[in-house]
Amino acid sequence: MSLATLLEWWNFIFALPLAVGGVLLLGLAMSGLIDLSDGDGEVEASDAEAADTDAAEAAESDSAETNDEVGKHAPVKTPYSSHDHHADAEKPLWLKCLNLFGIGMGLPLSMAVPLLMMIWGAVGLIGNGIFGPLLKVPPLYAPLSGIVALVSMALIGRTAGLTVRRILREDASPIVDKYGLVGATGRAVYEITHEGGVAHVRDRYGNLHRIVCRAAPGEPTIPADTPILVARYDEQTHLYWVERNPLELPDHAPEVQSSVHQTQHIGGHTIDGG
Repeated sequence: MSLATLLEWWNFIFALPLAVGGVLLLGLAMSGLIDLSDGDGEVEASDAEAADTDAAEAAESDSAETNDEVGKHAPVKTPYSSHDHHADAEKPLWLKCLNLFGIGMGLPLSMAVPLLMMIWGAVGLIGNGIFGPLLKVPPLYAPLSGIVALVSMALIGRTAGLTVRRILREDASPIVDKYGLVGATGRAVYEITHEGGVAHVRDRYGNLHRIVCRAAPGEPTIPADTPILVARYDEQTHLYWVERNPLELPDHAPEVQSSVHQTQHIGGHTIDGG
């Protein structure tokens, strides 16, 4: 295909986007600005640490307010939970149309636009080369090439977006729900009483959580920096009950000695055994 032929309108509408998209994608790749986790529209990073810290501060100032805050800031189930289908139903129509081409489905906008431009251009030029000899007239075969290019954009773009999303989900750190922390171990950040306290614990995946908690019934006050074990999650108060970690108690704990005064009578003599 000669340069003069490319400048004809039925080829130019495909050749220009192909060239511009290729230059943009090459520039992004060379500059290192391509970030698959940016502008995703679906992948959300939650700062659970900061949220729990806010709840902890509320607990220290007002115990009643703590119960509400902890309920709001309790650890979430997963960054990619089953709310995806509900969110899809609430999307506006224009966003659903963009999703058809993979935009907002996993591909950042900076990468999706050049990629889609290249698909449009490449498929359109190929379509012109196939349909041109058959239909002869550009007003007939150019629109047909455009339709094929649009369908290809949707198929390739959405597939690429879903593939990127799947990769990001597999790489994301798993996050347990609020009951998943029961049995976790950690340390008290502040003194933990029956009214409240704050502790750092790690879940089974090694993620660090800052929880608002209280000492379990029958457990004495737990000083700061004491190893603790999460014994239970209270659904009504939205608080964790914790106790001292029995596996990390100091080996030199004093033994309780019996101080019962013993008296023996031998042969008319009294012998005291203290």
